[in-house]
Order: sequence, then structure tokens, then C-alpha cells
Amino acid sequence: MFEPASTPPRAAPRPPRRGREGEAFDLLLLGASTGGPDALAALLGAAGVLPVPCVVAQHMPAALGPDFARHLAARTGQRVLLGTHGARLSPGEVLLLPGGTDGHLACTSGGGLALRLAAGAGLVHPSVDRLFRSAALAARRPLAVVMSGMGQDGAAGIEPLLARGGLVLVQEAASCVVSGMPAAAPPIMPSAAPRG
Repeated sequence: MFEPASTPPRAAPRPPRRGREGEAFDLLLLGASTGGPDALAALLGAAGVLPVPCVVAQHMPAALGPDFARHLAARTGQRVLLGTHGARLSPGEVLLLPGGTDGHLACTSGGGLALRLAAGAGLVHPSVDRLFRSAALAARRPLAVVMSGMGQDGAAGIEPLLARGGLVLVQEAASCVVSGMPAAAPPIMPSAAPRG
């Protein structure tokens, strides 16, 4: 469903990608830090209409969240909303986790997914690991992308996603501003080694 960030936008959306067991992915997760804003804009701009909900964990301070959500919407044409506690996820919407907090996903009584926000714990927020681990428990078939960023956030959340039958992709090192986060994935998931 997604091509490298340098690919131009498509005119028409593709159907959802199906996993190993043939079940369609029901959730897109994007985790990024340094270099993430441009990488996110390129990926979401090229994606066309998203057939599933998307949740973005971009490391940032709380004050930048509203402006970044507007900026990302303007650059991509996507419906980008700043996440709020209890927000329900909807196909075609990009939910940006607010800076300074951590977000996790929970099942709703109607079978959907909702966002839960908590004070950030640890060094970077929102935590990609916390988002990935919660999605492994709440989503049926998540698709996650570890993008440009310093450090290893996201690496610990990969294993639970894979165990759940999800798919994890990493941004190619050559296209990252800082490739620490994608490079941290290979020891856990050898097939995800960045190329370049």
C-alpha cells in the first residue's frame, strides 16, 4: 500500500493490503522522531485515501501538536486530528498523538478502537513502543512503520505486533535524517533491515 517516500502521490487509492492469513490490515501506525515531519508528510501525501484509521506517534513537545496537525493536513490532504482521550478511531482519519503524552489503544464495546492518553513516562513522547504494544493487543491486524528518528523507540514494540500477525516496515536508512529508530529494528526483526 505504501511506496518509499520519494514516490509521487497516486491518483486513486489501493485496496487494503492483506496479511499472511489473508485478513486485511485494520490499522496503520506510524512512529517517528527527528526527520519525521517531512517523512510523515511524504508518506501520507503519497498514500491517497486511507481505508483504515492511522495513528501517528511523532516525538514533539505538547505546544507543537495543534500546529503540526494543521501543517500535516495541509501538506498531505489527509484528515489529520490531534488525538484526545477517548477519541474513537475512524477509517480515513489520521490521529496525531499530542506531544508530551503517551497514547495507547483500547477496544470499545462496539468492536472499534479508542485512544487513551496518559502522562508521558520515560524520555520521549509520545512513545512509539507504548503505541505499538497497545495496538498488538487491541487491533486485529496492525501495520506499523518505524520512521526517521534518533534512539530506539519503537524497537521494543515490534515483537508484540509481529506475534499478533501484524506487519512492520522500516524507513530506508538513506532517506532518514537520523536512522537510529529504523536501525534498531533489525535485531528484533531481521527482515526489516533498512536498505541503503
